[in-house]
Amino acid sequence: MFNYIVILIVFCLSYAMQCPDGYVDNSANQTGAGEICIPELFSYNSSTQAASYLAYDVIINGESVDSEDWVAAFNGDICVGARKWNTEECNNGICDIPVNGYDGSNGTLGYISFNQIPTFQIYDSSESLYYAASVEGDITNLLNGAVSGAFYPNSYYTIETLYADGAVCPDGYTWNSGIDVNSQQCTPSEFLYNSSTQQAAYFFLEVTLGGESVSPDDWVGAFNGDVCVGSRKWDTSNCGGGICEVPVLGVDSPLTLGYMSAGQIPSFKIFKASELIYYEAFASNDQAWFPFGTYILDSLSECELGTTLDCEGVCGGGAVADCLGDCNGTAVEDCLGVCNGNAVIDECGECGGNGIDEGTCDCDGNVDLGCGCGDPGPSGCDNTCDSILEFDDCGLCGGTGVEEACGCNDT
Repeated sequence: MFNYIVILIVFCLSYAMQCPDGYVDNSANQTGAGEICIPELFSYNSSTQAASYLAYDVIINGESVDSEDWVAAFNGDICVGARKWNTEECNNGICDIPVNGYDGSNGTLGYISFNQIPTFQIYDSSESLYYAASVEGDITNLLNGAVSGAFYPNSYYTIETLYADGAVCPDGYTWNSGIDVNSQQCTPSEFLYNSSTQQAAYFFLEVTLGGESVSPDDWVGAFNGDVCVGSRKWDTSNCGGGICEVPVLGVDSPLTLGYMSAGQIPSFKIFKASELIYYEAFASNDQAWFPFGTYILDSLSECELGTTLDCEGVCGGGAVADCLGDCNGTAVEDCLGVCNGNAVIDECGECGGNGIDEGTCDCDGNVDLGCGCGDPGPSGCDNTCDSILEFDDCGLCGGTGVEEACGCNDT
């Protein structure tokens, strides 16, 4: 019963294994006491047709790999074996790479066959980068002395040195080997450049595409005509104060022919990593290049100087968004400031008012007494509008009064 519980606990722990980012659980596909978590591109299946390739030294950019790094063997694009390169756990400090061949099973389709020669890759765990590895010297079969490196099952081989100078980059990227080794990385293929002693820094407070800030995986490249003269991954979390700069390099050697000269103005491009697309970009103002200059510019976007992006994504376009945010929509704010509301200004100029009150004739509350809104009513002895007529001495409305000769009677 105790043994059963122990086995069950071990099984549950293995089943619950959570590998770190960039690694996968490979325990179900390999035999022996190999590492459970393995770099995701180094996952492989075990085979009954296997050989061991021992390497005396494994180097990345001139330095031996550390104990957390990995080495793998490939047949084309298929990983056929991998090993964590912890020499303290290897016989006499020399580790071997298992190389698995096709044994007729579905799990080893495409694996290495007789006389094929494997290729190798190195995984740098500290940088999470894969490197294509080259062989220095011969690959010697210890059983028959052959130095071709051709695969035979159950054989042992020795490799003097495996070394890597450039990482295996994803589609659209190339290892930028032309710059300082500590700055080398997978770079958008159109943004490769060489180091120069003549350089300046162009800082941008904001870099946008489509009206939104670029992502940390996007890049900015500087150009002199068609020649890339500097580039930078735009991860603002790695820049001082969250403001990144593009190195813009000038001519100093045959490797930098066509680079910037004093007084020239660089152009720029933005590489959108999620789309693998390059966009022509424009700085908020043109800044001439001079060696060792430091320039701070407001912005970089796909719109030319003096134009902005409309809601349809057209630089300098006339499309505008309505108050609901719909591009070219018809919704407007009413007089109360309510988007798409129905409040209107009445005839008295009051927002949401009821207009002229009943019984009145204007917005001031005046009434019409018969002679016009707000005017006095009928007047005079003839009771007409604006009349000033009066009865005379004879009682006549508008009369002239008593005649001197005859009096009021016309006799």
